[in-house]
Amino acid sequence: MTVPLIRTERLSLSVLELSDLNDIREYYLTNQAHLEPWEPERTSAFHELAAWRQRIQLAQDDRGSDRAVKLVFRLSGTRPIIGVCNFTNIVRGPFQACNLGYSINGTHQGRALMFEAYRLRSLICSPMSNYIGSWQTTCQRTTAALDY
Repeated sequence: MTVPLIRTERLSLSVLELSDLNDIREYYLTNQAHLEPWEPERTSAFHELAAWRQRIQLAQDDRGSDRAVKLVFRLSGTRPIIGVCNFTNIVRGPFQACNLGYSINGTHQGRALMFEAYRLRSLICSPMSNYIGSWQTTCQRTTAALDY
């Protein structure tokens, strides 16, 4: 389990790391039926550990190249991943933009947890242009200023 970058009253948000391998795999296995209407069709190979290891390594490469940031969130103080939030296709320059993809565990719907995670977008998007090397510091400094 990775060290959280941002915490709220109920959630901790962290960058997807290799230490999350089993947790992210379990998230997608557990939520397969729940996410089916929104996710592409998946083969059984999608859930193999080697495939997840490769996807996480690609996510780390994308983050290092400033192309994407893949985040996971958990209920504070717990291990299971209950949601994901992915900023992909990051565009730099005068027009700062990206795609946002997200999902939440079906058993946690209706509790405003995704809304709580979404409220963090100002922390995530604002320092996005300075993500490499300074995002964690920026988030730690500004988390205390949030009104939850």
